[in-house]
Amino acid sequence: MTSSPITDLHPLLVSCEGLEDSMLCELARRIYRDNYLGSKKVGELQAHDSSLVLFHEDRFEHAFFTSSNRTQFPKKKDVLDRKRVERIRWIKPIIEGRVKKTACYLLIDRDQGNRHRRLYLAQDHLFVIWLEPRQESGWNFSSAYTAMTMDVRRYCKSGKRIWVAP
Repeated sequence: MTSSPITDLHPLLVSCEGLEDSMLCELARRIYRDNYLGSKKVGELQAHDSSLVLFHEDRFEHAFFTSSNRTQFPKKKDVLDRKRVERIRWIKPIIEGRVKKTACYLLIDRDQGNRHRRLYLAQDHLFVIWLEPRQESGWNFSSAYTAMTMDVRRYCKSGKRIWVAP
């Protein structure tokens, strides 16, 4: 790591105040493109262990939208999630391993044929980042959000911690 560790993620928050959803969505897409894609449809990042993480342009909706009715339609992604957008700039430094009080877990997804998934956790914020395995090697960015305490406990309990930020 060449840069010093980040101890406070708050300066990286995106202000959503006063923005209508359409304007905020446009801003979020621009931040996602600038931080994770560059001028391509697929961007690359190196994780804390130097493994490759790909960010896909078409993953934006899955990562930053949520369901307007989580009880009846938990998998539906039809509204922009302001909390996810606020934390969009947190993803890169956490995956790179530059944020104190973060950890990485390896979880087995039994619903998906026992494949491994990677979870990054910013413990003080209950912020999680999910990565899916690539067929070749490395990972694909899937989603990032603030989780409920009981969900974080369940995730961590079912996974194996493979790394903790120094």
